Amino acid sequence: MEKEVAAQNIQSVGLSLQILEQLAASPFQHGITELSRALGVSKWRIYRHIHTLRQLGYVIQDHNTERFELGTAFYALTRAIPRRFQFMDFARPAMRKLQEKIGHTVVVAALINGKMVVTDTASNGAHDPLEIAHGKPHDLHASAHGKVALAFGPAQLADDLFEGPLLPRYTAQTITDTARLRRVVAQVRAKGWASAFEEGPRKGMNTIAAPLISGTGTLEGSLGFIVPGVAKAIRPRLFEGDIEALKEAARRISSRLPAPERE
Repeated sequence: MEKEVAAQNIQSVGLSLQILEQLAASPFQHGITELSRALGVSKWRIYRHIHTLRQLGYVIQDHNTERFELGTAFYALTRAIPRRFQFMDFARPAMRKLQEKIGHTVVVAALINGKMVVTDTASNGAHDPLEIAHGKPHDLHASAHGKVALAFGPAQLADDLFEGPLLPRYTAQTITDTARLRRVVAQVRAKGWASAFEEGPRKGMNTIAAPLISGTGTLEGSLGFIVPGVAKAIRPRLFEGDIEALKEAARRISSRLPAPERE
């Protein structure tokens, strides 16, 4: 009897994890029916597990679409930043200073498992319609942080993307043509910053980012700021002063990253 109960508990935990994995695997929201089909279980079982995950904050429901996505409790797990991201300790003061200067929400991301993942944010404390959860991954081709990774990260990262499967298109602004994306990445490398205006799955998300590069020449992460609004109404020239402040903050953080050891 005890073994049967234990087995049922394991299956229950396993299904909850499968639901979280399914939500994490896609930038889009999912409905009960969609999750049921994808995981091969009844809608009632999905509903029971979703209900529990929602109560715990691991899943949230969009009241407009009634569909589900990962919640802040899930992303909070990523607050335990791995040791290789210790630069966050001295990045935070620079982030706060930059946020106070330009007024936009400031985001720092790190390269994890082939995607740029948000590791910390700094805002003015007011309600932000584009609040960014820690641990949120960004596609390399459809985000400013991702383009920074392609321009300044390991060469293999860009090679795998350009030679891999078709890139997903989220909006009319998403760059899916690899030849065009190569040109954009080259421009990012030349000017030292990247932009992405409503290129990803989230409407109204416009970001500008710059690289954080250690003294060894290794890309450690990226620093950026978010400008909410309609992409067509936003132009980088409107934020020239903010971009210069961003690049300077990124340089200050980079200057404190490890330098090559002298023999």
